[in-house]
Amino acid sequence: MPPSCQLLPGSLSAARVAFSINQIMQRGFSSSSALYRNPLMPRKGGDLGKHEPRYIIPQDAKIPEYPYGLNLHYHQSNKGLYGGQKIEFGNNVSNKTKTKTRRFWKPNVHSKGLYSLALKKRINLRVTTKVLRIIDKEGGIDNYLLKPSEARIKELGVLGWSFRWTLLQKPVVIERLRAEAVALGIPQEEIDQRWPEPTRPVAERDAAEQAVLDAVERAGLDEGQNVDKKIIAEDARAEYISALQAAKRYLSRNIVDSLEDGIKAAFVRQRIRQQNTNRFAKQARECDLLDPEAQAAVRESKRAARQARFDNVGGQSGYLAMQKNSYAQAIMDAENAMHNESLPEEDRLFYQSAIAKARRAIENRSPKAYVQATLDASGIQPQLNAQKASNEDAWGHIVDKPANTNP
Repeated sequence: MPPSCQLLPGSLSAARVAFSINQIMQRGFSSSSALYRNPLMPRKGGDLGKHEPRYIIPQDAKIPEYPYGLNLHYHQSNKGLYGGQKIEFGNNVSNKTKTKTRRFWKPNVHSKGLYSLALKKRINLRVTTKVLRIIDKEGGIDNYLLKPSEARIKELGVLGWSFRWTLLQKPVVIERLRAEAVALGIPQEEIDQRWPEPTRPVAERDAAEQAVLDAVERAGLDEGQNVDKKIIAEDARAEYISALQAAKRYLSRNIVDSLEDGIKAAFVRQRIRQQNTNRFAKQARECDLLDPEAQAAVRESKRAARQARFDNVGGQSGYLAMQKNSYAQAIMDAENAMHNESLPEEDRLFYQSAIAKARRAIENRSPKAYVQATLDASGIQPQLNAQKASNEDAWGHIVDKPANTNP
């Protein structure tokens, strides 16, 4: 018995102990959100990695030497973005006796998490309030680090220089620099020399090639068929995953009634989805070249145009209903495309191939089974070689073939 309860009557002290134990047990096994959280549940954002600079900057990379070297007088500025600030020394002067007393001023440093669009990570580092104001003015930490100015490079420090080099290795930054060089009128030969096209790392290429080889091995193919089957397997897997994601997106927005209809709509709208992806990527690249005020104006115009579309059809619910009707009509037209003589031959073949892909995807609900079914349905070797040479998609051979009437 604890000392605080020794002077109490036996029944009273026992009741208090029993009440405290009962209260602890209730709180320990409570399932309310305020007291319990699943420790295995991933955090929002999906990125569970470390966000300190030593985990984001490659440790084995050969980063060029910083032209201004380490700061030997203020060592902690080498581990953050200090903007060239350092400890300043001066005097406190008395108003009456004019007595001077030595003092110093330290930079106003904070630990902040700044999100990088190129790295797709939130970077935790020490940064001064002066640099934070400049980052807000520039429109993000990426623009702050990538500004082509000698004064900016001088104030970056060793850590900022390493971050700048890390950003310059990303494909999205390379494409941005190439677009800016084209806008400035730099010759294409010099652009290709200074900013070569980004390539996949060797480890990533090896992993992709190994995945394709595993799919070929599961299919039990001959050694001479590996080249064409690898191409088909890789395209099949990518196309199936893209169509399934689009189908789930349609179903979540109530544009289709079932996942099967969503898969059909995804394959039928494959060309439209690809065109929209290319158009959005082009608009994003063009918007990145503008200043922050122009970017805000572009976003506001897009928002106004979207709201105008909603108002013309009776709001967002009316717009979704219109989309649902158009998707259902597109599926019906694709299923009856072979009997529609008014359609061009190319469109009829595309719709027939899209419906065949959708049926195969509905029957095989996993990438592995879908790749296997596609490889099993592939035609003879010369046909695949001719098809790949004509730059057709890897699914054109899946259409229903007429029965062989040769004896």
